Amino acid sequence: MEFDESWRKDPHGLYLKPNGLPNCDMGMSGYWFRFSGDAGSRLADSCRPDGSCGTNIAIWSDDVMPTQAGEEKSITAYASYTQRCKW
Repeated sequence: MEFDESWRKDPHGLYLKPNGLPNCDMGMSGYWFRFSGDAGSRLADSCRPDGSCGTNIAIWSDDVMPTQAGEEKSITAYASYTQRCKW
């Protein structure tokens, strides 16, 4: 899956949402995904406030991300929801 929409890039927790409504990416569990283009090139690296990144539940990780093209690495991703950062 590739995410390239500009509303996904929310470095300041500005509660950006497409068409004023939160987005729900269904069925992402177990899939590879990448951020590119207007969405930026990386997953958030710290907990985001509720409603950030254009969604009700923002996904983030504090693991060190790969730095080389083609490098594969398993990371732990968290959901921030109802003021809980590691849901």
